[in-house]
Amino acid sequence: MKIIKTSQYAQMDSIIAAEKNNVNTALEQFGFDGNQLFPSVMEGISKISEYLQQFNLKINSIVDPNDLQGNSGSMSFDLEQINNTNTFVDNIINNAILTVVWNQRNIGAIGIRAYIS
Repeated sequence: MKIIKTSQYAQMDSIIAAEKNNVNTALEQFGFDGNQLFPSVMEGISKISEYLQQFNLKINSIVDPNDLQGNSGSMSFDLEQINNTNTFVDNIINNAILTVVWNQRNIGAIGIRAYIS
């Protein structure tokens, strides 16, 4: 993934549009187009986190399960580039967020749409 360093002191990075498209295409292929069903929103977000690691990205937000209640909803999360050399420094992506939208179809069957914008 091509990340553009915007400041070496603030540790803020940018992600280019083509890479956003690559991640979004992969999320759709992994089932986050709203059609694959998950038993809970939290389980879906855990899977999203796993898939983001393939692009050297991770969620840089605290995910509170209480915020994921209800038959439908949405949340946005900050993203961070994984820094394998210095795990104490966050490399926040300053021009992208992960949006997760969910809709309960049946009990224990939740459709999730996830994308980076």
